[in-house]
Amino acid sequence: MKKCTLYGIHYPLITCIALAMLLSTACTSVGEIKESNKLQLICMADIHSAYRSLPGIVGYLEEYSSRTEDPIVILINGDLFEKGNTVSDKTGGAIEWKFLEKLQNTAPVVFNIGNHEGAFEDDLRLVVDRMESLGIVVLSNIADRNTGQALAPNSQILQFGNKKVRFIGMATDQENTYRSSHREKWAFPNPEKFIETALDTLIGEGDLHVVLNHSGIRYDQLLVEKLPRGSVILGGHDHLTATYESDGIIALHTGWWGSRMDIVSVHWENKKAKLERTTVNTNCGLPEDGELKDFIEEKESLFLNESHRKIRGVNKFVSGHEETKAFVLNNLHRAIGTDATLINNTTFGAPLPEGNVREYDLANTIRFDGYMKKATVVGSDLIKIMKLANQSYMPDWNLRTGEYALGLFPTMIYEDSIYSISVNPWMALPENQKQFLGIDSSLHFVPVKQAGTIRGITAAQIH
Repeated sequence: MKKCTLYGIHYPLITCIALAMLLSTACTSVGEIKESNKLQLICMADIHSAYRSLPGIVGYLEEYSSRTEDPIVILINGDLFEKGNTVSDKTGGAIEWKFLEKLQNTAPVVFNIGNHEGAFEDDLRLVVDRMESLGIVVLSNIADRNTGQALAPNSQILQFGNKKVRFIGMATDQENTYRSSHREKWAFPNPEKFIETALDTLIGEGDLHVVLNHSGIRYDQLLVEKLPRGSVILGGHDHLTATYESDGIIALHTGWWGSRMDIVSVHWENKKAKLERTTVNTNCGLPEDGELKDFIEEKESLFLNESHRKIRGVNKFVSGHEETKAFVLNNLHRAIGTDATLINNTTFGAPLPEGNVREYDLANTIRFDGYMKKATVVGSDLIKIMKLANQSYMPDWNLRTGEYALGLFPTMIYEDSIYSISVNPWMALPENQKQFLGIDSSLHFVPVKQAGTIRGITAAQIH
């Protein structure tokens, strides 16, 4: 059988012909909107069943849409769902679907499929069908591995009055972040090759180009070089808070777990799009949608059992995402006792709540539990590891590599000395060491069971 290669994936020749059809673009008119030179883009990504934030997001957007005359479109760049959330798992994402319904009733929603959308469905197409039945505009560059049939349109044009806005979707090709049933059926294009071979075809008609990229900041950096001035890139997958604004392009990552929304205000002047960005912190007393809040409380009361409700401690001092990460990392460092301690940033979900911390809350804060793992490295390698870690403090967009390690290190590191390091299980995997540690040698890690699990060590210090 004749074969060809497209976006870094080998297909039968007939499949490549079918895949070429992905580059066609649908055009949708968004209601009866008056002629307007303005548009508001509400930007979010990596929400992951953030139940404490959802009522505030809906409440704020309902209020915001009622007081602006500008057209609004709500962008969600993947990973709304979280199978690790007990309530979400037991209800099949009922709260997330209610959230989407409320958003779509407020303003048009554009959704780019991430690697967590199939959390409760073996067939990703059922997720797309359900979203489209709500009127949501769905994007994806994922295609059937055998037939090349698109999961959803790769590009769609929405018309707001006399302005046409082209939306383009990209997924991550990290296959180990998808469920096995999805890996067997779907092909996930290599983002770099996709940008090189497909983007020019997709960039065409449109008064504004918006790319929803769920493959990480490294590919946002490539997109910045390829897109026309007056474009917007909404990044995701890495759980970063980062912004790039230069030469008429805004590229942004809006954090994770519903921690914030970015609003990009578009104003066309002499046919050129001018862009301005503002940030809304969702943890700052936003008006809440009462119906959604009641719905969440109802589902939690039905599906949380006694073990989920067990109080693991009382949090009096830790507040917000950054303090939560620091609290967990410091306690791991003390408990394990290695020279350096690291944990990857996407381990963290919701911040620790104030007051009583239930087992359910702890699991939503530390998404993946397990024993830390220990190895030894030479000082010259530890210096490389340190330079790659703690990227939330890197001001230069171009130095960011994506998902990263948070770490604590010795004050002085000598190149020829030997040091002990401990990492969480995900970072210890041989296929992940290069990404997080930045060294070529394959380290041999052993679990440190005597200290307890990551959640157990954290719970012991909540008081």
